[in-house]
Amino acid sequence: MIVLFYSSPDQGGARRFETKIQTKFPQMTVKHFISIDSLSEEITKKTGHFTVIVFFISDRDELVDIVLLGDLFRGYRIIFILPDRDDETIALAHLMRPRFLSFGNDDLSSVIEVMDKMYHHQREVEASYEAP
Repeated sequence: MIVLFYSSPDQGGARRFETKIQTKFPQMTVKHFISIDSLSEEITKKTGHFTVIVFFISDRDELVDIVLLGDLFRGYRIIFILPDRDDETIALAHLMRPRFLSFGNDDLSSVIEVMDKMYHHQREVEASYEAP
């Protein structure tokens, strides 16, 4: 599983969360992007691996920019860590059909649990293809 992790450069909480991901899942490839352009460039490479994109959003304007590029992220499993619990922010995030929503002021352990379930489910799927 590959994790493409996006956050703006000034988000300290994002760095701590990235460290949690790498500690919990040392077998995963985690790539951190601090610009949407660099993330977009990576997505166009289409590695064929099971990929999850985690967006650690700093504000609603950043979320709007990502939603406007929605077609680019279609087909990927998306997790949003949102800046607030405002109904409009949540509704906007749901336009991307994320697998999970959380909030930057939470402890984010639920995000790790969801990623763990996604990882184990994918391993089961891959094993079923390998079975005779």
